Amino acid sequence: MPTWNAAFVYDSEAGAAAAMELFEFTNSQLLEFRYYDALLDAELGRIYPELQETSWWHNIFGGGAVRAANQVHSLFIDINEITDRTDNALKIVGDIYAARVLALASARLGLARWRESVEEKLETLDDIYRFAVEQVSISRGQFLEIAVVVILVLELVLFFLGIMK
Repeated sequence: MPTWNAAFVYDSEAGAAAAMELFEFTNSQLLEFRYYDALLDAELGRIYPELQETSWWHNIFGGGAVRAANQVHSLFIDINEITDRTDNALKIVGDIYAARVLALASARLGLARWRESVEEKLETLDDIYRFAVEQVSISRGQFLEIAVVVILVLELVLFFLGIMK
């Protein structure tokens, strides 16, 4: 039964070496998911205050929201790319023993829970990214509407003053 720091393997020397490599791979996945989980926690803690800036100037030009959206999107892409590479790094085809050892080690270390936690936080970051982009678009749309109204009022004033015909 493997744990994060020990396992008992009774096999030939070559089989034990293969099992050790599988345990090492599983441990590296665990460390990776724990690192990303902590990184995403820190990012979520940092991003919320930045998105709550509601000044008129920041809303029109996007200020913090654009920067936050870009950071969130790049982090989202980085983590998805690296986790996909990790998933594709080890494909066990035809070796039932190795697949079983890997599944046992993964289950014992709780990789599925860590992966699920990272995926949930990535979904939250994706929602935040979409929200930030939407807020900037709405603010810019409102600014353009106000600009059109100001231009129309200015044209009317100039028309009634006789400057513009």
